[in-house]
Amino acid sequence: MSHFTLVLDINNIPVSDLVYKSKHTIQKVADNPGIFINPPSADFIASVADLETAALNASDGGKSFTLVKEDKRKTVIDEFVKFGHYIVDTAKDDVSIIHLAGLEVRTSGVRTEKAFEVSQGEHSGTVDIKVISRSDTKYKWQYCTDPATNTWIDAGITGIRKTTVTGLTPGANWFRVIYIDNNGEHIQDAVKFFVN
Repeated sequence: MSHFTLVLDINNIPVSDLVYKSKHTIQKVADNPGIFINPPSADFIASVADLETAALNASDGGKSFTLVKEDKRKTVIDEFVKFGHYIVDTAKDDVSIIHLAGLEVRTSGVRTEKAFEVSQGEHSGTVDIKVISRSDTKYKWQYCTDPATNTWIDAGITGIRKTTVTGLTPGANWFRVIYIDNNGEHIQDAVKFFVN
């Protein structure tokens, strides 16, 4: 059962914001076909284009065009809600997948997460790492055997909040994440973990 609720906030926003938010989500999903197997429906994409046209036609304030615009707005909202359900189903309990689609969530219950969590992976020399999800962020994963040498090894960059690192030397290893967003890279504190 999900511990979050999708926050769309699209019912009372201006048409221009609704169009932007719809296009943003459509693009984010299209940019991540490995996560989102089903692309946005043709109906959703067409409804956004129709709303844009209707808004332009209604800009002079004509009553009939304004009614058409409101009708197209309702269609976009209905399509967005349907697509939102697909995104939540795809995410299961992983909030970072919701963020990957450019959307936000509201958490519920008393569940708390560690800011940075490392656990033994399925095989020797493997660990699973996860962090608290951030919206519009990529995650650069790094590790080393001695942070004093400042020789960090890149383990990859993901668009979701977790990864598996393989090929590690058993024993003490240090792990960290670097958040990458529109303001640059943000190095986080390292965590020590003994790898089997």
